[in-house]
Amino acid sequence: MSVGVFLVAVSFAASRANFTHANIVYWLGEFLFFGVPAAYLLTRRPNKKQSALLAVATPILSYAITEAYSPVQFRFLDEFQNVQTAQAILSTHHLFASNTSLPVSPYFPGLEIATTSLVQLAHLSIDASGTIVVGIAHLLTAFGLYLLVMEIYNRPRIAALAVIIYATEPHYQFFDSYFVYETMAMPFLIACLLAYVKMMKAEDLRDRAAWFGFAILTAFATVVSHHITSYVLFGSLALLTVIEVVRRQPPVGRLRWAGAVAVAVLLLIAGWDLGVAHGVVTYLQSAAQSITGAFSAATAVGITKGGSGLAVNAPERDVVAEYASTALLLGLITLGLGFTWRNSRLRKGRFRLAFILLSSTIYVVVLLRLVASDGGEVAGRSYSFVMIPGSVACAIALERLFVERRVRAVRHRKHGRIGFSPGVGVVCVLVLLAGGIAGGWPPYYARLPGPFLAGAWERSVDSHNLLAAEWAAQNLPKGSGVASDWVTGALMGSLGHLGNDPGTALLFLTTRFEPQLRSIVAERRVRYVVVDIRILNHTPQNGIFFRQDPFAGHYQGGLRLKQALNKFDNARGVSKIYSDGTISIYDLTGSQY
Repeated sequence: MSVGVFLVAVSFAASRANFTHANIVYWLGEFLFFGVPAAYLLTRRPNKKQSALLAVATPILSYAITEAYSPVQFRFLDEFQNVQTAQAILSTHHLFASNTSLPVSPYFPGLEIATTSLVQLAHLSIDASGTIVVGIAHLLTAFGLYLLVMEIYNRPRIAALAVIIYATEPHYQFFDSYFVYETMAMPFLIACLLAYVKMMKAEDLRDRAAWFGFAILTAFATVVSHHITSYVLFGSLALLTVIEVVRRQPPVGRLRWAGAVAVAVLLLIAGWDLGVAHGVVTYLQSAAQSITGAFSAATAVGITKGGSGLAVNAPERDVVAEYASTALLLGLITLGLGFTWRNSRLRKGRFRLAFILLSSTIYVVVLLRLVASDGGEVAGRSYSFVMIPGSVACAIALERLFVERRVRAVRHRKHGRIGFSPGVGVVCVLVLLAGGIAGGWPPYYARLPGPFLAGAWERSVDSHNLLAAEWAAQNLPKGSGVASDWVTGALMGSLGHLGNDPGTALLFLTTRFEPQLRSIVAERRVRYVVVDIRILNHTPQNGIFFRQDPFAGHYQGGLRLKQALNKFDNARGVSKIYSDGTISIYDLTGSQY
């Protein structure tokens, strides 16, 4: 596994140096990293120590891959939004300061509280402290899943396989390892579920009360860290309780404890979201309207890439890998559900059937993936949650198909029975991995780091726009309106603490600074324009140069409107206040008079 990580790191270095075949080395490293533990688990009978070692090694080494991509700084745009919240806490020594880039972020400060505490205690930078905090959260998420599965099933192979399979989900290696507030909430979600299970299994009243208290504490930590994760937590607890009520397995007294946890979590969510996080309702309404609109539009079945909600011409091999992985995932989960339902040994015991039934939510996620216009982003983020039980269903299916049947075939060889080869099981894991990478993060055009590309998320962040954003934060009034291409504009909004307006694309698409543009400047309250001349020579990788781009998907070879970008140099009332030869910042204060 370590050799696999080393090969991935080599491929990243080769890609930065523009060496050919770096992509081949990358895939070889990824397949080695996941294939070896899968083969070990399907051909050996691991004990608890060995399976626990794999459950710890997988998140640690996968996080090493994330850090190898960008070892010295944050690079994903959403990370900078949370950096702004951390900066505000350090400068004001208070929570809930305004965030010009992600207004809802300050109201869920769990990640930033831990990070800024480490900054002040250890005198580290936000980048270094955030890397440590997120790395620990990444480890605890995977190891917490292992402990949860062991608590429910007490099967080391299934628990370790579940961690390996969970690590193949589209966002685990990168998005779920970024400095974003969901990363901090995930280990608390799993810890609360683990405490809930232990509470329900406890025989002693004192132990049950202790686990009840721990469940409430971890639930509160989830609530103050990320809104969606807290809703998933409540839904999971409520569904588990309902299933237990229907099955009538635990005594009535324990069901009351279970109901108390679910009600307490609901009250925590309502109290925080309605009493503290005032902006979350509006934020979630806009997201819900986006999903509802996608369904009402009856979008044709297709693949969307890159998490931007825009269709991108993804390589055919990526599309095939994603479809194959999705079909295999559905098949394995269905088999896992079937095996659990028919096998009394797997079904016996509190929570086994109830927990595995949660994996059926994968069907809704896949439907979203295929039907919604922004299904790639919605499904990718949903996989982080549905694959918690889904990975267990897949692990059960793999064990039944490639371990138990092989053992039975050896015992009954004289009768001509043939068992499935474990090698096929390893191939299944690698197919899940390939599809997760193809349909996950980073998108295919930014999968490997390298020189600047326009409209390419991580590949569009470099020293030019980072330094310009830092200069803006130090020299321009906070909250001032700014217009730019979507990547640089996002950095100006997060690191530069400016207000990035999405409806200003026309400022860059005409050759003259006409009265129409001046009216846009006045109406949108745009005070500064940031121009990156590199968009003249690059085709945007995700199809857009600007948010709300009227020419989305129609750019060929860059903007090709040099006069459109140069018009600010000679426009009346416009002053150039910053330039490094690549990025220029213009002050439009005098253009309205």
